[in-house]
Amino acid sequence: MKIFFAGAERFLDILIDNGAKNLLFSAYYLIKDKGTEKLYKAREAGCTIFLDSGAHTFHKLGGLFWGKKRKSEIRLNRKELEKEILKYQEKYINFLIKNRKAIDIAIELDVAVVTDWNFQIKLKDNFKQAGTTITEVWHQKVTPDPENEWIDMCRRNSNGLIAIEGTRSIGEYNAKLKVAERFNTKVHGFALTREEYMLKLPFYSIDSTSWLSGGRYGTTFFACNKFRSEDKMFRRKIKNHLIERGIDYKKIENDEYREVHKADLKYWLEFEKFIHSRSKKYWN
Repeated sequence: MKIFFAGAERFLDILIDNGAKNLLFSAYYLIKDKGTEKLYKAREAGCTIFLDSGAHTFHKLGGLFWGKKRKSEIRLNRKELEKEILKYQEKYINFLIKNRKAIDIAIELDVAVVTDWNFQIKLKDNFKQAGTTITEVWHQKVTPDPENEWIDMCRRNSNGLIAIEGTRSIGEYNAKLKVAERFNTKVHGFALTREEYMLKLPFYSIDSTSWLSGGRYGTTFFACNKFRSEDKMFRRKIKNHLIERGIDYKKIENDEYREVHKADLKYWLEFEKFIHSRSKKYWN
């Protein structure tokens, strides 16, 4: 199982310098900031590049927060939102075509949660007509017949890759993965970094922003026999571990966020090796 580390458009140097090989970039910010040089720097470093579409930005414009749609948070009406999505999709398609040699996985613009399934089909058709290869995403609540859509998605992506949102139980994921196995379809799980899930479920890959939570919330990650997350005071207890791994402990004491990210990343990379050696696999 691969862990794709999010935030590569902001912290590429930390990721590359510390040996991370699976990187997740946000297409929205690369397009907005004209950051293609970062993609090619990652490619030159031998990284596998996962490109998220930037759909989350449009989820927020449509009033979706933490999986719940709130009328009070809607910033664009439906017609305006669809217009903005189509304008962005054109930019995204052009970006994919221009930089296809630097991208391994590109996620579709999955916005059905704030539009509808018919509009999502239109977006899928636009990608197909442009000749771009995208990874489809399954959401429970957006398709008229979600169970059969999962089967169809696995079938039409046989021997390929699809993605699933990260709000299911182990039992639900297990059932979905058994269907994917029938078609030899690999599955990426969004935001699925619970150790229990990673050890028990045969995902091809997952992604994580959690490695950045130390700089945001003071979380401390530690990998020794078992992967743990603690509060920032725990850093005192693992001072020697941190120093052994090349961490400037003085900077950790001063809560310098880049050094905190570096420390947490090192433990995440150790955890990735552990998970990779023990995770299940069904694909060829």
